[in-house]
Amino acid sequence: MESGYRRRLVLGLAAALAAGGLTACGGDDADGGSDGKTKISVMGLPPTTQAANRAAFEERVREFEAANPDIDVEPVEYKWETTTFQAKLAGGTAETVFLVPFTEPGSLIERRQVADLSAEVGELPVVQKINPKILDFVRVDGKTYGIPIKSYTLGLIINRDAFVKAGLDPDRPPTTWDEVRTTAQRLKGHVDVPYAQLTTKNGGGWHLTAMTYSLGGTMQQEKDGKWVAAFNAAPATAALDLLKTMRWQDRTMGDKPLLSSEDATRDFAAGKIGMMINGSEVFNQYLTVYKADPSTFGIGALPQGGGNQTLMGGTVAMMNPKATAAQRRAGLKWIDFYYLRVLHDPAAAGTDAAGRKADNLPVGTPLVPMFDAATTAAVDAEVAKHANFPLAHAGPYIAGNGTLGFQVEPPVAAQEVYAALDPVVQAVLSRDDADIPDLLGKAEKTVAAALARAQ
Repeated sequence: MESGYRRRLVLGLAAALAAGGLTACGGDDADGGSDGKTKISVMGLPPTTQAANRAAFEERVREFEAANPDIDVEPVEYKWETTTFQAKLAGGTAETVFLVPFTEPGSLIERRQVADLSAEVGELPVVQKINPKILDFVRVDGKTYGIPIKSYTLGLIINRDAFVKAGLDPDRPPTTWDEVRTTAQRLKGHVDVPYAQLTTKNGGGWHLTAMTYSLGGTMQQEKDGKWVAAFNAAPATAALDLLKTMRWQDRTMGDKPLLSSEDATRDFAAGKIGMMINGSEVFNQYLTVYKADPSTFGIGALPQGGGNQTLMGGTVAMMNPKATAAQRRAGLKWIDFYYLRVLHDPAAAGTDAAGRKADNLPVGTPLVPMFDAATTAAVDAEVAKHANFPLAHAGPYIAGNGTLGFQVEPPVAAQEVYAALDPVVQAVLSRDDADIPDLLGKAEKTVAAALARAQ
């Protein structure tokens, strides 16, 4: 998506209630159903550790099958992981409908590892109402290969209790990296880790990318028709210098150089972390897995250092290239039912929000709107009646994002880029003598090889 694209953040959530949207399945090809039903498997069943989310998902499956008696849905407990998904896809065990982050569609389409939905997607008119700049993620040469279902931006998650204890105003989180540093110093003594940075499972590279954007840099640039690495420059160096200073001079980043998103969310929910970069959806685990207090959760826009940009990510629903036409139609019906309906149908959104609130599931988490302003406003009005997300604590995030450009993730081999940068961030937080230019130079060579393979 072009960097100048800006949208105000508003409410969003996932899951729908009503069926419909597509015409009846064609039945023009085999799909493995001896009982005459079209069978599809769908990624996304929450693990047993998330009992309420899992029960809600299973209930939606039953409602969908009741409304579509010619379709049999098999929910699968699997969440996309960079280390396992390709093997799953290559081994022929990928679900009929699977979910991938915005980093993946380009490569999957290039390798012809996803189904072309162009012949069926016209039967789901609501897809044409999705913001075309978001839909462009899944369109190549006029063909449609997936359906974006969610989009978000990274921001600064804050522990409001720690802010109050430190005499800071939790309604005014840091807006610059200089302020992050001074705020972290104020938080010392009031929280175990004033500022935490992800460093593993590609999270280190992911968040370093966001910081680089905010400091005016980029990760890749096009040269002679090919994408090349562009992060070995002043903005990424400045980001790493800041982390190094906070870790070894200010002593405001704790002493654990290895930190995954799961680790950080757990520790934040336990009140051990004062600030960290992440998306608003981290609130979901904060509430449902760790049962933490929503009143202590706050979020501001991504701090800036001259870039006026934040990183935008999201999720796309795509389909197995082996899916038959009947399965592709059934899959699109499922995608609309479960993911899209609550984003464009106010009645469905309100009903779903009420049910999720009753189950103590997150309602009203701010996301980037997928549909036009009028549609989104009508949906938001219904969702807001039941929201348990502390919307008043997200004011700085929503307002701040209204002034920022949204920069997408690296266009080629993004996960390889992130993986190459993880050890760079780890080294900076592990050794006080870490040589940042040398680390970035080595990572650049690794990324160059990955980009050459991918293009």
